[in-house]
Amino acid sequence: MAVRSPQDIYARHVSSSRGYPMWTPEPSSQLLSYRPEGLRIGDVGVVVPENGNFDVFFNICQPKDHPFHQATGVPDGFSPIELTDADIKTVPNVESAGQVLTASSVTRVGGDRAFGSCELPARFGQSGATGYKFNLSSNEGAVLILPEGAERHDVRDPQPFFEQASRHAATWYHFAEENLGRIISHDSIYVITGFHKARSWGLAGYQNEHGNGDFSAQFIVGAREGGNLATGYTWETTQNMDWRVGPFDGLGIPNQSVFIRGFKIALRSDVQGVPQRWVSFQPSHPTGRSNRRTSSGDSWLSNVWKGISKTIGGSNEGADRSAGSHSREDVGVRIEIQRIPEILPVFHPSDAINQYILQKEPSAKVAIIHDNVWGSILDKSLLRPEELVQDELLTKAVSERYNIVLREGVAYLQSKSLDTSVDATTDDIITTEAQIHHPESLSIVSESNYRCGDGSAEESMASESRPTDLQRLQSIPSKFAAASGPASSESLRPIKIIVISDYTCGFCYVCDKILRDAIEACRDLPIHFDVEFRPFTLVNSSTLPNNQVVYRNAYVAKKYGKEPAEMKLKALNEFAQKAGLKVADDSILCGTMQAHRLSAKAYQDGGQALQNEFNSFIFDACLARGANLSDEDVLVDASASVGLMNKEEATQFLRSTECLDCVEKMLQAARVQGINGVPFVIIDGKWAVNGLQPKECFIQIFRKLAQLPASPTVPAKSKAEHGLEVQ
Repeated sequence: MAVRSPQDIYARHVSSSRGYPMWTPEPSSQLLSYRPEGLRIGDVGVVVPENGNFDVFFNICQPKDHPFHQATGVPDGFSPIELTDADIKTVPNVESAGQVLTASSVTRVGGDRAFGSCELPARFGQSGATGYKFNLSSNEGAVLILPEGAERHDVRDPQPFFEQASRHAATWYHFAEENLGRIISHDSIYVITGFHKARSWGLAGYQNEHGNGDFSAQFIVGAREGGNLATGYTWETTQNMDWRVGPFDGLGIPNQSVFIRGFKIALRSDVQGVPQRWVSFQPSHPTGRSNRRTSSGDSWLSNVWKGISKTIGGSNEGADRSAGSHSREDVGVRIEIQRIPEILPVFHPSDAINQYILQKEPSAKVAIIHDNVWGSILDKSLLRPEELVQDELLTKAVSERYNIVLREGVAYLQSKSLDTSVDATTDDIITTEAQIHHPESLSIVSESNYRCGDGSAEESMASESRPTDLQRLQSIPSKFAAASGPASSESLRPIKIIVISDYTCGFCYVCDKILRDAIEACRDLPIHFDVEFRPFTLVNSSTLPNNQVVYRNAYVAKKYGKEPAEMKLKALNEFAQKAGLKVADDSILCGTMQAHRLSAKAYQDGGQALQNEFNSFIFDACLARGANLSDEDVLVDASASVGLMNKEEATQFLRSTECLDCVEKMLQAARVQGINGVPFVIIDGKWAVNGLQPKECFIQIFRKLAQLPASPTVPAKSKAEHGLEVQ
């Protein structure tokens, strides 16, 4: 008899752009003994079909001698990715207290207003009862309630995770099956790159096979025990329904992973050749409370595990393996499996996409997809949530937006909206056509992985969220805007472009040239451009070794590993050549604050024309000629060459603090808005292009904007007595 697990039903109805939902959000007891915070970014494992918990095999961001690895071991070729707190972006209250997420078949019909409006009583001392009431229709559905909200964590640069998965996919499956004794399907391994974590939760799922009509359910918050809010949670329902509440560990910390995000890895069945022989039966008692009801009254797990006998000691000599009876001996315990009822595969959108990739690319041995791909399809309303479970519709939406790319036996997706050089293995690339029709809202209209991120431990992030109101950046600093060059004719629509980049970034160098070419190609349009370069610092000069030059190639190899670094540098050279630029074989990494100060001065005194001339000179000096931008003489010569200042004036400027405060505030403004990589181009205050993109991407945006009314402009202010004023 085939059995559907609660995780399957729950995932079909709660999966969203937030990620993949977990029926068992709490960490396993084994995991808690090593780390109270539960799941970590870099965890490699599987979602257990039977109970919806995440089974961690190892973590690719922890050292080999970590206590958890000493207990489980690590696969061959294990090489940890260095990860610091600065490499993870966090949104503290991404889900507000009392958030309710439901399937379309679930309707909220009542509930306490205070409970639903983030006005929960303090964690210690609540009494009485409150909650929500729902009507449930259709044959199945699900609900997730977050009484105390949730926070979001994501790795800033998922590319190293993708590279590890590409190189070691087969080894990881072999390790799971042979070393850990797991029986897993060859499309189940997950690499966690992000999650939503909560302090408490209530969830429910139902399947009405007999179609007995609508029924109701109520989530109740009552008195608590020992200060633990979840002890007062329960569900009441007029029909049988599966539900859980939790946690009950009493820790009071956000360690409950209600959603996970990451790379799903599918291995073609003939690659590994590992017989799926053994099962490791290590029951982990959940810390949440649940109620499993079926029409027969039997628990779901009892139905699944019928036919399993557990024997202490003894021998297994003479077992008839050909008849389907297998056993594995551990210390003092042996489990004999005579028959397990078939458990239907648990739904996961990435599985359908990976299977589609392998079918379309027969020579691929591995397919890898990130949850952001299908999450973005939902987020951009290209599919309705209820259509996500229909493989044909999902793969059709994917095929319309992506091409399949094969690299050394590994297949992944590449956006059709871009050149053949930008892939979509991590962050989804949002097409201009999908977003340009919504000028009233901010849109990241295009993204790519070809950018430089800070990702350094020494950088302090004031906020880790993706930009939600880049119009604030449009107005910083307002006095810069006052010096943007000659006024345009009233018949031309003005388009303000803010380019956030750094001089040591090769992709920024290429982006600057591509953007200029795109503007030149649109001279026939009834628009005029005001382009402003704004600073970003990839390297903190205070952390560089004294009197020692740091070269780009060695730095990138240390940060990403040799093979990923070679790929990035090869891509940079190809992009540069296509744009008509020459990049030196290597360049010097250094602090660029002084260069950014001069750039700000150029825009203040000569508008975009002088700043553009200065930027071109500095980019060429650093990336084409290998000059050291921390050398004062290099910057003085640059200032004199473009007519910004003579050498004496430039020297005095560099030894002063003029424009320093303004540059620092612009850097902080970008970081507060979540900009953690460059190039980042803001167009008209509403659209953003993240990462290196082809010229056609910008041209498409400009042609669309030429047809729209002008955006409101921020009134300019006069110069302050000392430097530039920042809003």
